[in-house]
Amino acid sequence: MNRDLFLDLSISDYFFPKTLLFARKTLGDEEYRLFLKLYHILEASFPKPDIVVYLHRPIEVLLKQIKIRGRSYENGISAKYLQDIQDSYFEFFMGYTAYPILIIDIGERDFIKDDNTYQSITQLMKSEFLPGVHRVSLISA
Repeated sequence: MNRDLFLDLSISDYFFPKTLLFARKTLGDEEYRLFLKLYHILEASFPKPDIVVYLHRPIEVLLKQIKIRGRSYENGISAKYLQDIQDSYFEFFMGYTAYPILIIDIGERDFIKDDNTYQSITQLMKSEFLPGVHRVSLISA
């Protein structure tokens, strides 16, 4: 792997607006209004991403992965909760046009064990996308 220490690049598995999506699903109305005020104050100071990449999997696959991980604190996660979260992401993405959002359908493909899947994802991330939502499927690739 060739790394350029002077390359202005950051990759993160965290996206600040994600807190807003989860807060809407977990907080009561009054708590959410307070959270929203703080969110807007903080959000203004965060750098904007060049691209957001969302790896999409079907709910059944997510539940299977949760079971395989065996984390006790994840045992209560229901299919409905996961569907609500996915729906929240998609709703957010459809209304956001400030930067490119790349949704990659990966189904059950394992980008850690399968180098072809990993390479496909990294190639997509290197591609140029206009602001807005872009969806690509690697399921049949």
